[in-house]
Amino acid sequence: MDQCKKTTYLIIGAGIAGTTAAESIRSYDPDKHITLVTAEPYRAYSRVLLSKPGFFLEKIPFDRVWLKSSKWYSEQKIEYLTNKKAISLDCKKHLVTFEDQTLIEYEKLLLATGGLPKKLEIPWSDKKNIYYLQTLDQAKEIIAATKTAKKAVVVGGGFIAFEMCSLFCEAGMHVDLITRRSHFWNSTLETEGSLIIEQAMKNHGVTIYHETEIESIIGNKQVEKIILTNKKEIPCDLLLVGIGMEFSLDWISKAGINTHGGIIANEFLQTNEPNIWTAGDIAEFSDTLTGESLQYGNWVNAMRQGCYAGACMAGQPMPAFSFISSYTSSGFGLTLGFAGCVKNGSNRIIKCQNQKNQKWSQFFYKNNRLVGALFINQPEELGKLIKKMKL
Repeated sequence: MDQCKKTTYLIIGAGIAGTTAAESIRSYDPDKHITLVTAEPYRAYSRVLLSKPGFFLEKIPFDRVWLKSSKWYSEQKIEYLTNKKAISLDCKKHLVTFEDQTLIEYEKLLLATGGLPKKLEIPWSDKKNIYYLQTLDQAKEIIAATKTAKKAVVVGGGFIAFEMCSLFCEAGMHVDLITRRSHFWNSTLETEGSLIIEQAMKNHGVTIYHETEIESIIGNKQVEKIILTNKKEIPCDLLLVGIGMEFSLDWISKAGINTHGGIIANEFLQTNEPNIWTAGDIAEFSDTLTGESLQYGNWVNAMRQGCYAGACMAGQPMPAFSFISSYTSSGFGLTLGFAGCVKNGSNRIIKCQNQKNQKWSQFFYKNNRLVGALFINQPEELGKLIKKMKL
């Protein structure tokens, strides 16, 4: 076992939340030691760019993906450790053990490990041409496969499935979409709004199969065909799965940190251990707008949480974390915009507006207060609604 390293600030996870946290800490504390650790081999890069046409279809230089230069870390006096996966945490000893048996003792800890795509849980789901999109390496593999593949099958009903179907169509592939839902994005969208998206997809040649799943996979080393639970057989030489995220919580909960869908945090992004914070996709935090415990999986939220958590770790007096998250997604000639909490539930009142020219508005209210909104083809409305929700 390696000799124990010591650091003032230990950040596990070097995505946008972790990197922004390190940057935030350094702006308040110019001298104390910061250690930023990632399980990946790369410096910080844009995950958002991975599913955008310019990058995916290689219309822009590959180097646009990097968020920080290789020398930025040393310039900021940040120790940057790659290819290190945390496997255990001892809160009493302030000690983290990594898979390679590295030990790091910390004074303050940020858990910003993000998540990984959920895997298909069916036989033969380990074949070579089954892909998931979260990391740069996964994006590279899909981009390479797209150059020769002709028939793509996409599984899922959310924004990854939406954007990847669009990209595969732009690449000249035939695309089949498999969703177990009655309509696309039905966890958020009302049926009328969903039909606008589905019609745009169909207009670009996508075949959609509702309320069904993959039952079995046919092929030797690679997928050649899939069979659905409705017994439909679909030829396939590229299978992309986007069915949600899962989080590595076992080693965290075993340390006594409260977890649920993610790491439970208060309105200051602090866990039940006073010197441990969390940020990004894995953070299940107390939201001041809704009064609920929420977990967001988008870039802007992760960046803002990282900045906030870093300030707290550096000892800055901070008000409760309050931020109206928003993000957009584009494909098939549509622009989708989301703001605030767009989660359905028994305590939500949903009001919709269906307008001409493929425009749709959907508003989410709790206790007569606007807490979320989504739009189709109305990007100018997003900023207006965020201001309204802040009132």
